Amino acid sequence: MDTQLGDATNTIGQFNSDHNARFYMEDSSNGLGFQFFDDAYNTIAHEKLANNKEVRSKWTDVMIHALWSSSENGFIEIFINGKLVKSLSGHNMRFATEIYFDFGIYNSYISKCECLRMPTHIVYYDNVRRGVTRSEVESKANE
Repeated sequence: MDTQLGDATNTIGQFNSDHNARFYMEDSSNGLGFQFFDDAYNTIAHEKLANNKEVRSKWTDVMIHALWSSSENGFIEIFINGKLVKSLSGHNMRFATEIYFDFGIYNSYISKCECLRMPTHIVYYDNVRRGVTRSEVESKANE
């Protein structure tokens, strides 16, 4: 993948609600990261989790453990290749009644791309799962 994206960002997965988008997993020229928004669409947290060398052109397992809540007991934990890399806590679902997951390539800030044309982007998704326990969603080597 051409890494000359400048400030352009590709969202590769997002948790949305019936109120607004909440949590994005992002691929950018800086690496794999996330952006988390409050109910007014203000950024609560925005951080790179892994360098491109660690995640590009290889299978990368991303697992999100979340308790969606309108109270302070809510949390989001992000695991990359089985390792907890980020933990956020507090309300993460204010004014929403449901959360759902979308995945695919969503381009953002295309006007900020430092390129003559947007490069081709390819993301493969495999074993996208939802479960109540970690064992229900973890990839099994012999599947």
